[in-house]
Amino acid sequence: MRGRSRRLVGREGMIVLITFAALAITVGAMSATAHAVSVVAGTSTGVLSGRGTSDFGSGTHVAGLPTGPYHVTWTYSVSGAGPLVVTAKVTGTLYLDKLGGGCARLRVIYKDEFSGLGNTLHEGDHQFCGPGFDANNSANQLAVSDTFTFTTTRSIQLVVGSGPSLGSIIDDNLDAVQAVGGGAVDIIEDGAADFGSGLHLNGSPTGTADIGLDLSLDTLVHGNVTGTLYWDSTSAGCARMFIDFLDENSAVLHTTGPIDECGAQGGNALVNQRAINVLFNAATLFQIRLRIGVASGATGIVGQKTRTYGFAGLVGTVEGIPEALVAHVGEPVTYGVQWTVPDPQNWHSLNIMGIRIMDDTDVVLQLRWDEATNTFQQLSPSGRVLKSGLPGSNRRFFTTEATLSLAGTSVVGSGPSGPSVTLNLDLQFRPEAAGRTLRIEASARDDSGNVQGWNPAGVITVLPVEDNGDEE
Repeated sequence: MRGRSRRLVGREGMIVLITFAALAITVGAMSATAHAVSVVAGTSTGVLSGRGTSDFGSGTHVAGLPTGPYHVTWTYSVSGAGPLVVTAKVTGTLYLDKLGGGCARLRVIYKDEFSGLGNTLHEGDHQFCGPGFDANNSANQLAVSDTFTFTTTRSIQLVVGSGPSLGSIIDDNLDAVQAVGGGAVDIIEDGAADFGSGLHLNGSPTGTADIGLDLSLDTLVHGNVTGTLYWDSTSAGCARMFIDFLDENSAVLHTTGPIDECGAQGGNALVNQRAINVLFNAATLFQIRLRIGVASGATGIVGQKTRTYGFAGLVGTVEGIPEALVAHVGEPVTYGVQWTVPDPQNWHSLNIMGIRIMDDTDVVLQLRWDEATNTFQQLSPSGRVLKSGLPGSNRRFFTTEATLSLAGTSVVGSGPSGPSVTLNLDLQFRPEAAGRTLRIEASARDDSGNVQGWNPAGVITVLPVEDNGDEE
């Protein structure tokens, strides 16, 4: 029987050795739980253009592109003590966007490694021929729904192609879609005990800790917690942390801790820091819970702050209103981000929501909304607060690509006990964003400390000011 070890290195060379049992021990520990579990881990979205002849997305077709994204829904399931099984479902519309008749094809290729590399496990082909000239003509569209279930699916290649006939279709372009993970980046502040990363200034870590739930090339979910534990007090004492790895019912699979960082009288958090890097893997690992507080005795903890991180759905679901929007440079547009909490909660159980607008490489605008104070904050890509203000005020948040006007921004709940709240964002895009399809993603934390990482809400396609969006 083999195990795996991970070294945790703290300040002054302190090393804590945490040893985890390998798969044989993990499976044996869960053999008594002979039931099937299934978790919708999340959704991947995108728009795939085949260089002007065949496209894959959804919605209407404007200025040579679909206005909405395709969707890939990832579901992870385990039966008894069996391995993790991955189900990927691809949905969207294949368009023929051509000045004349022809044929379009979408190849959905399921791979056993990330980034579209590795071996092909399965391929689904979807193809048709149409009259061309108008991609919004239903004769030039094909609805696609493709599903594949296997233990080692880790990514999908989506390949669009076109040709004059079904026998002569040539691949034009592709997307690689990764299996989604869970967790989040976060900062936990509990008075004298904090968890994050970077320096510790003005009572807070300057960077975020990373809590991850990811798939590797085996049939397990890989959990990791990486960051820095700080003792933030001039009094003598210790910050204490426990890390609980949980299944879908919040039963504890493994606990690491107590992990302590102590400081003497008169110390400060710039010195009293301990690096944390903890790993745990299991097929039924679907949540990670952190407990941060002040150490009491050998294993006690005082003033504990608890956060739980999981896959999609732990705190709720997000929806873009509309899911897909076309905006011209300089044109004010309103985009709604609606968060719905699970029963029996109401939307006031939310603590904060995070929103970011981004493409594959850059964060165009990142925001945070605080439910208790109804305050918006503009954040840097690293999570630092840049500005804050109330909806309806005259404040504006700026980046080189976009502007958010709080004067036209509103927060609308679905009644005092309703499940949903919608953040209506008054946005305007600058020339630097022209020609880009931007993703809107949201994250949230509730009052119980549950944290849900970034989930796709929709897309905004930004057109140059002179482009009226008409199809040729």
